[in-house]
Amino acid sequence: MRLRREVGLRSLPPPDGFEEFQFSNGPVREGITRRGEELEYEEYCGDVPEAARLALGGIRARLAARDLVLDSAGSARVVLKDLPEVPVPMEMLAELEYRDPNGEVQTSSSRVPLWPSRFLIGLKPSSWAVVDQSHDLQVTVLDLDRRPVEGAPVKVDLFQRKTISHRKRIVGGFYAYDHAKETRHLATTCEGKTDRHGQFICQVLPHTSGEMILQAQTQDEAGNLSTANRSVWVSKDRR
Repeated sequence: MRLRREVGLRSLPPPDGFEEFQFSNGPVREGITRRGEELEYEEYCGDVPEAARLALGGIRARLAARDLVLDSAGSARVVLKDLPEVPVPMEMLAELEYRDPNGEVQTSSSRVPLWPSRFLIGLKPSSWAVVDQSHDLQVTVLDLDRRPVEGAPVKVDLFQRKTISHRKRIVGGFYAYDHAKETRHLATTCEGKTDRHGQFICQVLPHTSGEMILQAQTQDEAGNLSTANRSVWVSKDRR
């Protein structure tokens, strides 16, 4: 029999009671992107394996197939050591191909969740649009059974995203606009630990305007990171 596997993104709806939170959607991607292109792999994925990188791009990445031999009890056990480290919740689709007693080819499949950490982290700004003054960011940390985690370390970082546009001359004497987005880290705004309800409140003061991205990060007992981010618009106008 033959075992085939694919890795892809896993849908993660927010738990009951946390519908306004963004959960574990991964770290902010720093760097410059131009219209119609993505960030270079090394810019935001570090040493994340190729399979996870492809899955982040919406493509199911195939892992190496394995041939299995059943023992005298009609079963087989295999240890999978080539699973990628994943920055966001993903899943592995495992398909087993075998022949039945009549010689017909049959398949059986199952989906296995792949988690970046034993914790899920979610964040909820006070609003998607705020003025340049202190506002609350609510962070919550849950385990994989959706139970609150007390004493989980939390770090909140602030990023700024700018859209850059300029006009350029093209063939034939015409002009076109070239657009790019630059994302850069501004500061670590606060650090702390969750309370008995798995909650942590951070006071954020941007000191600037435009599109800001808030990133919250935690790690489990083994040091595995879970990260969530969400953008807000900051205005200087207080009227």
